[in-house]
Amino acid sequence: MGEALNDLSGRTIFVAGAGGFLGSRICLAAARAGARVAALSRSGRARGLAGAAGIEIVRGDLLDPPSIAASIGPGVDVVNAAYDFLADDDDQRAAFDNLLSAAQSAKARSFVQISSIAVYDEWPTGALNEDSPCDGPGNSYKALKREFELKLADAAAPHTILQPTIVYGTGGWQWTDRLIEELEAGRVVLPDDPRGLCHAVHVDDVAAAVLCALVAERRASRCIISGPAPVEWGALYAGYAEMIGAAPPEFQPFGAPETAPLGVAAPPSPLAMKAKRALRRMIGERGLATIRKSVTAIKRGGGEIIARPEGAMLELMRARGSCSIARAKAEIDFTPAIDLAEGLTRIRATRRS
Repeated sequence: MGEALNDLSGRTIFVAGAGGFLGSRICLAAARAGARVAALSRSGRARGLAGAAGIEIVRGDLLDPPSIAASIGPGVDVVNAAYDFLADDDDQRAAFDNLLSAAQSAKARSFVQISSIAVYDEWPTGALNEDSPCDGPGNSYKALKREFELKLADAAAPHTILQPTIVYGTGGWQWTDRLIEELEAGRVVLPDDPRGLCHAVHVDDVAAAVLCALVAERRASRCIISGPAPVEWGALYAGYAEMIGAAPPEFQPFGAPETAPLGVAAPPSPLAMKAKRALRRMIGERGLATIRKSVTAIKRGGGEIIARPEGAMLELMRARGSCSIARAKAEIDFTPAIDLAEGLTRIRATRRS
């Protein structure tokens, strides 16, 4: 179902994580569909939404229950796109619990949770659908996302859980900005044994899936969200390289696969995370990006920079698993509309504007 067919006129959508890469796109898509959007922001990250028709920026913090309860009333739809990679697990858990509690207390109309394909035990190597095993060991991100899914399943509130794959697009650091930074800095070498599949889904398609979920109003649904078809990782890198005038990625055999299971690498130290959180509060996300680029420039001055995936990233970029979006098509009428060529065109247009 296209975004134009998702009429949300007369509805109020409360979006947590509105200042983020995905949350901001959800706000804009919902407003275009006629909804009144309450965009929760604890800092200035949502300022880009200021002035957009139908969007009200609400100052609050998921760790401060009264600040969110005031904006969630009976009949409001709640969309949770919040996840702070720099927060510790206890804060992540408290933030989710506070939001779910506020939604239940207010008798919200529905709750849409942005989860992840990473909850599945066999991601990225298996053939996945929503019945695949997902309660095995993994990193903090996998464990927390799965914990939140289980809490929603036990809750009385009507809900839909969306599990996006590799979400890319303008403003997405993990799968767009970071890859472009690698290409700008020097050579990128990818595995050739084999060349892995990237289950890329454009951020605007994920936002459209949220609208589909809101319109479908399922009592309880859990849907994998991916793009029209997987592409090789080399194609994604090559598209970015062409966009910025950089050399395309090279391919080399990387040898035997790592024996460690995906997603169990040691997390950054608590001290390092605390320092990065403090730095973000002082200079913001753009400031952090500027620092990264400055460090890259310094490294480049010392010689050639070669970016090569390792550990869990190497396993991801050589995996050729699959995932089905049949349930999303059947239960919420979602069909992805943006293939890689169109996705790159949208990124190119916004980089020039």
